[in-house]
Amino acid sequence: MIATSVVSPFITPIKVALYVAVMISLPHTLYQIWKFFKPGLYQHEKLIAGLGLVSSVLLFIMGATFAFKFVIPVVLHFIVGTAPEGVAVMTEIESYLNFLISILLAFGISFQMPILVVAIVAMGIVDVTQLRQIRGYVVVGAFVIGAIFTPPDIISQFMLAIPLWLLYELGIVVANVLFNSRKLAANSEAS
Repeated sequence: MIATSVVSPFITPIKVALYVAVMISLPHTLYQIWKFFKPGLYQHEKLIAGLGLVSSVLLFIMGATFAFKFVIPVVLHFIVGTAPEGVAVMTEIESYLNFLISILLAFGISFQMPILVVAIVAMGIVDVTQLRQIRGYVVVGAFVIGAIFTPPDIISQFMLAIPLWLLYELGIVVANVLFNSRKLAANSEAS
């Protein structure tokens, strides 16, 4: 790595320290937010919010880990491999950090798809049948999101779009299980 900016050897370690500090303090911050809202929630809302929060954190970590272990090495290898002969690829440290953070955030946020699907079904915005009907649009949208939030290579686009689509399908399955069992319980009580 190289530093082409006068301040990047100084600023980059500070940015890394800031990102690490935010990650380390995030569980405590989320716990404090939870303690603030918890007294105002009913018991079933506490359960739903707690499960949603834990699921969200786990999915974000899974997405960032997937990006770090699989996507970034493949993308870097592809980009370095496409450099014309005679061009020395020397990554600038601040650019690399910005690239790394943007990819990790894109994948971490994209892995929230099942929670989004379950939430919109729970709020009654759509039902599982409608989600199945718009599946084709979601696939196209996943590839558009992959094209926007990844480097300009087809490999990383596929590595974001396919998990995004599969997580959408997982969200449909989870919403179907959760809300079909609720409908069955409501129908049996009504009978």
